[in-house]
Amino acid sequence: MKRDLFFPPVIILAAGDSRRMGKPKGLLDYKGTFFIQNQIEKLKEIGFEKIVIVLGKDYDLYVDLVPKLRKEILVRNLQTEKGQFFSIQCGLKKVREFSDEGAFVLPIDVSCPDKETWFKILEAVEGVSAVIPSFKGKKGHPVFLSPKFIDHILSCSSDHRLDYELKKIEKNDEVRIINVNDRKVTLNLNTLEEWKKYVNEQ
Repeated sequence: MKRDLFFPPVIILAAGDSRRMGKPKGLLDYKGTFFIQNQIEKLKEIGFEKIVIVLGKDYDLYVDLVPKLRKEILVRNLQTEKGQFFSIQCGLKKVREFSDEGAFVLPIDVSCPDKETWFKILEAVEGVSAVIPSFKGKKGHPVFLSPKFIDHILSCSSDHRLDYELKKIEKNDEVRIINVNDRKVTLNLNTLEEWKKYVNEQ
């Protein structure tokens, strides 16, 4: 790990309806604790201090069941019908209130990757608009967004998509794809069956 490695803010997206899961994904039981709390603890163990959590209609349920969330930077998306891109914008607006650095975006249904994965991404952020991890040829999360690209995302209308915006600049070599040996970057936990399988494998 480089001595000058910095730890930018991490945005956890947890404002979705979790329709296929049947309950808020962050409130799933992960070995005696709530999944979102486990995610936060892992991030802090790695070295991240500024964690922005975007919540939606289940905001009150989250803060009631997980009081420790009140110590984090919470954002309430009151227009979840606009989709995930709007949640990303909500998180980035909050980041801009205290930081002019880049930021990571991590959906709640992606289990926190290994420390080495984060470090590998962080060591590759210089000179590009975004860095995306890839496992066995499949791109995943967390995605790092540069300050300049954050400004672009905030200038877009809420009906855009992050992956589309990234594709637009890939051809200009503004996106760096980093191969990692960590399947969690592509592991989307959307159903109870997928969740149970994941927990049993840990």
